[in-house]
Amino acid sequence: MPRPMVWSSDEIVTVTSFMTVRRYPDLMRDSMWRVSTSLSFPEAPTGVYPEDNDTFNRLHEELVAAAEVLDGIDPAVTVFGSARLKEQEPEFEMAREIALGLARAGVPVITGGGPGIMEAANRGAKEGGGVSVGLKIALPREQHENPYLDRRAHFRYFMSRKFMLTRYSYGFVVFPGGFGTLDELFELLVLYNTDRAERRPIVLVGKAFWQDLLTWMMDFQGGREFIDPEDLGELTVVDSADEALAVLLNPDRRGALDVQVSESHIVDASDALDREKTP
Repeated sequence: MPRPMVWSSDEIVTVTSFMTVRRYPDLMRDSMWRVSTSLSFPEAPTGVYPEDNDTFNRLHEELVAAAEVLDGIDPAVTVFGSARLKEQEPEFEMAREIALGLARAGVPVITGGGPGIMEAANRGAKEGGGVSVGLKIALPREQHENPYLDRRAHFRYFMSRKFMLTRYSYGFVVFPGGFGTLDELFELLVLYNTDRAERRPIVLVGKAFWQDLLTWMMDFQGGREFIDPEDLGELTVVDSADEALAVLLNPDRRGALDVQVSESHIVDASDALDREKTP
């Protein structure tokens, strides 16, 4: 028998954020970054099982604790990617170089706080003298904390962690990874394509890794009109740290930085795939 979930309008409230519209007016136009009121469940709403109410309260505590950690940072870039990538692999060094460039430009770097790509990005941010943030989650393996964090928050739930990994960022870098990396990428695409969030740059690193997935999405999902193929034009596929930084530090994308960017470095996802298909 399904559990009853009975909610009144007075019992439905939204998530606390310590960011303010005054500080970041350009990031507050949509539900993904909007400041709202406090989430509170002082008593279990009628019809909600006690263990569910405990979960809701733990979610609230995680969000508030993470918001306190992230309060006051400048708009950041979040880096996603596999925890299994080793230091000797080229993607590790590229993640470090991208984060180093962001840090030197004054851009905070946010990751999941673990090993692999996350460690590489936090290390680069630390080496560049920038703000290095890790939002960790408790997992049975692969999630020990890397040693390059200035600020850290701990999570039990993926939903609250994903929310905070995206809420304070104006751009995203996605390296090769597994299910978790794809989950984070598709979460952003769903928010953008349903107009639940203002579109922000997403940089996919590694054309060879992403090409078949993007082709499948365009040919099969787009071909049957399950998605609009032009939506993939919001993605940028790159093979170098310089290309990624050209997108992320583009003054049209981030007006706070006076950075000269060569448009020739920017490769649109659709253009990249078209070139791959050209004999």
